[in-house]
Amino acid sequence: MPPLAQTLHPGPQGTGPVSLAAWRGRPGPGLRLTAALACWLAGLFASLLAGCGRSGTSAIPANSDSAPAAVPAGDLPAIRVAPLPPQPALPEAPPELGRIELRLSATAFQQLEPSRGGLFFQGGNAPAAPPHTPEARARGERPQPAVGFFNFGEDSGAGTFGFDFPMVKADVQLGPTLLRDVGVRYKGNGSYQTARSGRKRSFKLEFDHFVPNQKFEGESKLNLNGNGLDPTQLRDALGYRLFAAAGLPAPTTRFAEVFLQLDSSPPELLGLYTVVEQVDRGFLRQHLGSESGLLLKPEGIKGIPWFGTEIYRYEQPYNAKWRGTDRQWERVIEFARVVNRTEDAEFEQAIDTILDVDRFLRFLACHVLLGNLDSFLGTGHNYYLYLDDATDRFVFLPWDLDLSFGGFFMAGSVEELADLSLQHPHQGNNRLIDRLLQNPARREAYLNHVRDLVSQVFHPEGLGALAAAWEEFVTPAKQRETAARDQRGESEAGVFGMWGRSGMPPAQFIELRTASVLGQLSGTTTGFVPQPGWGGRGAGRGRNGRGRF
Repeated sequence: MPPLAQTLHPGPQGTGPVSLAAWRGRPGPGLRLTAALACWLAGLFASLLAGCGRSGTSAIPANSDSAPAAVPAGDLPAIRVAPLPPQPALPEAPPELGRIELRLSATAFQQLEPSRGGLFFQGGNAPAAPPHTPEARARGERPQPAVGFFNFGEDSGAGTFGFDFPMVKADVQLGPTLLRDVGVRYKGNGSYQTARSGRKRSFKLEFDHFVPNQKFEGESKLNLNGNGLDPTQLRDALGYRLFAAAGLPAPTTRFAEVFLQLDSSPPELLGLYTVVEQVDRGFLRQHLGSESGLLLKPEGIKGIPWFGTEIYRYEQPYNAKWRGTDRQWERVIEFARVVNRTEDAEFEQAIDTILDVDRFLRFLACHVLLGNLDSFLGTGHNYYLYLDDATDRFVFLPWDLDLSFGGFFMAGSVEELADLSLQHPHQGNNRLIDRLLQNPARREAYLNHVRDLVSQVFHPEGLGALAAAWEEFVTPAKQRETAARDQRGESEAGVFGMWGRSGMPPAQFIELRTASVLGQLSGTTTGFVPQPGWGGRGAGRGRNGRGRF
């Protein structure tokens, strides 16, 4: 798929069948910044952060719950910050709405149901995954992803609620293209739990699962996200747009109406979906020029915790998407050692050699602006970690943004998350974030990324205007979905409907968030510090109260 900036494009409106290729477009007018905001930021830029860093120095013992102290800037290497790249353009008209049909037998449809899982909802407690052992690794066995309430593994079909989704055969019509014997399964954790009482659920399509080398426009997989936790149905698409604008690898997205046909019955509308590109070797090759590194999808991992020196202890929680070499796993262990077992001087000298720090600070800035705590900031999942074989450094990649824009209610209300602290945006302690931001120069680099994004992208006339246009664009499709759901007699809320059910439009969230960020950057307002809890391994104990620069 093309970069996300190229997918938000002018195009004829309509709901008829189109191919994914038809959703690719041409640039339109650039993102605009109001004169008042530009002047305000220009004056602000020169005067910020005169004394925002923490003072003092200290070594950080392993597994300490205390927040790290600052390191004097004069003792540290210079920090290089790449400028924000040219920004993607707003579309001159809404994108085309695609049509996808899933055709399978009634028997195969029944076989889609998970064989286990569901926590205490409709399925009982999921059995814990057996721990990986040195003996299992010596036999060449790959570990199963950890399951349980705080260990996630949506991509492999066993996660928060222990769901195990079978793969079945289906014919799939994508616009004018018909592909046969495509692998189809349900996907999701909280989103699936919410949606399982109705027909509209999220799907993963694997074109080559049953037919070797079968692809659709170069893609071997696509994700059809039903947005069960997102009443706005816009968060995924808008969130990835922000990451792409920050110059980070981000999946492309499309909108499509998905229909289900069982046996010879007429196609039945399931509703509006977001079609999301899969993070795989092709994605890595396109965005990073690298595909032979180690791709991880950590499960409940916050702050890159230390599990010791044995490789087998890391394989299950870090959840490799393909088998890694011992050398690559030793690099994972070294990353954890640097974050957890080094004193400040060694950490500062080593971290740039093992982590693409500038990309991570952009990654952090995007999640913070989106108020997304169902991420590395909070739950410790919904991200990929890639060891780039070309640079031998780790890169963080975003995933599953349906609870962004303040949607993760367990971390705070949507109004509180719109006021999320820039100083301490994560739940509890996150050793990687805390140790990076204790350095005043890195802290300022992170805030520079926040300032750049707020001035060029994340403001009411930029991403906010796009959000408002998309909200108008998807409204007719949402109305058709509601009519189809009502005709089936289904409930909108689902089984677990309190998750992420804030219906605040993203445009309104952006307006509130922008005001909070500008106030925090100027030192005139405070930000909401989320309380510890609902975290992953390595979280530690956090501070209470509200943070301020």
